[in-house]
Amino acid sequence: MKLQKKKNKEKEERILNAGSEVFAREEFYRARMDKIANLSHLGKGTLYRYFKDKKGLFLAILDRKMVNLRTQVKETIARETDLFKKIKSAITIHLSFFEKNKGFLETIFHQQGKFQNYYFEHYNSLKGLEKPLQEGMKKNLIKRIKVENLSRLLTGLVHSSVHFYQNRSFGKRVALISTLFFAEILKK
Repeated sequence: MKLQKKKNKEKEERILNAGSEVFAREEFYRARMDKIANLSHLGKGTLYRYFKDKKGLFLAILDRKMVNLRTQVKETIARETDLFKKIKSAITIHLSFFEKNKGFLETIFHQQGKFQNYYFEHYNSLKGLEKPLQEGMKKNLIKRIKVENLSRLLTGLVHSSVHFYQNRSFGKRVALISTLFFAEILKK
């Protein structure tokens, strides 16, 4: 029985990896389950045993990517004590994540809000920063802004940086995002 579960997990991983690759190259509506099946070396019917439909597969891939992002952010900011270093670390991780997943994330932000709404409803990119941000607000270091709005602001800045400032070095983009983000949240 354990062997069967391992085998099933391996198939699921192959499907998720193949799907991630296909969705990174093609828009959601152009991506075909046939391509994902071929790339994963499985039959198309096998894909539907694991995922109800293409949207279900896409959301499973998104879930996996976002869990990895949240874990990275949480682990990194747990090591920092300074609020502003925590934020800058979160920005660095987000920018790196968006660059590595650029093609896939395009689908989220360009499908008339279909996946963008799901993304913002299910993923708080600043998970782990909530408590330090609230403490910063209590200490009057930063403005009182809903954490959800800060998450959208950070995501928008990172996303824009990936698209519009590709000619700048990674470090300069982190500095630009940090400057803009801090300019919005710091008390004057």
